[in-house]
Amino acid sequence: MLFKQFTAVFKNSFSICTGDPFFLVMKLSMLVFMLLASSMPSLGRGEALRLIRDQTHSIIFISGALVVVFGLIRVVTDDIRRGAGSVLMSRPISGLVLLSGKLAGVLASVGLLFISGAAAYLWLTELQYGAEMNISSLVTYILVIVFALLAGSARQYMFGTNFSKYSSCALSVIFVIGLSVRYLAGDKSQFDLVGLPSIALLFLAMIAFASVVLVLAVVFDSTLVLAGSIIVFFGGLLAKYFFESVIGGSLGDALASLVPNWQIFWVLEKLGVGDVVTLAYCLQCAAQSLLLAAFYLVVAIIFFEKIEIKGVA
Repeated sequence: MLFKQFTAVFKNSFSICTGDPFFLVMKLSMLVFMLLASSMPSLGRGEALRLIRDQTHSIIFISGALVVVFGLIRVVTDDIRRGAGSVLMSRPISGLVLLSGKLAGVLASVGLLFISGAAAYLWLTELQYGAEMNISSLVTYILVIVFALLAGSARQYMFGTNFSKYSSCALSVIFVIGLSVRYLAGDKSQFDLVGLPSIALLFLAMIAFASVVLVLAVVFDSTLVLAGSIIVFFGGLLAKYFFESVIGGSLGDALASLVPNWQIFWVLEKLGVGDVVTLAYCLQCAAQSLLLAAFYLVVAIIFFEKIEIKGVA
């Protein structure tokens, strides 16, 4: 019973997020800006690869954060402010199932975004490999985007389905297929597979970020959620310095464990000097991200149930 409820909430949240035109615009913008950023001139192959990594990973990270914020506003804040939360809670469904399902649905849509971002990143490293840009790869990259939009338009025309949802899904699927074809048919050394663990770690950062924003989405309205999310995002960039240098001691360590720190998920500096991101380090980051998610999910449930008792939802 609980699994069926969770699945229903998850599917609904995922459909709302991916079916929103904002999600499609964000995905298209990410792919285009990644292409533009990777086309910036550089002095040599090593510097070009480092520049592509820095620029494209930053774009993926920021795009994912925006999707998290607006996704949770759509599926949590808007539902509560419209009174849908009280209707759902009047039925035999727990706050845990409801909020965890919504959070998982939003994170699944972010995962879809990250799949497109990872495929685009590998494609761009092959596109920019060598002294000159690979024109055939560039044309194929653009055609994949156009074909995915045409596929979404055709499905909407024939079946009346949501254009944004199916175009977004088609983008991820076709990008992976196109990348796979180029990878199998071309020179595999031209694809920077070393950068993939960094993108995976950035997705773990999105899990931690989404769990904090979930609390904001339950308590505040859309404007304050957006403002609070900006503070959380930039606070994560300064968390290590603030808690270690400004506060310090046991109190600083305790507070640091409850606040997301994006620097532990950003490993491009290690990759730039030839270090390897080990499986143990990835598991450590995953454990920290999931523990933060569990902690803030509990906090969100507590606030949600209090709102219900007060009759605000």
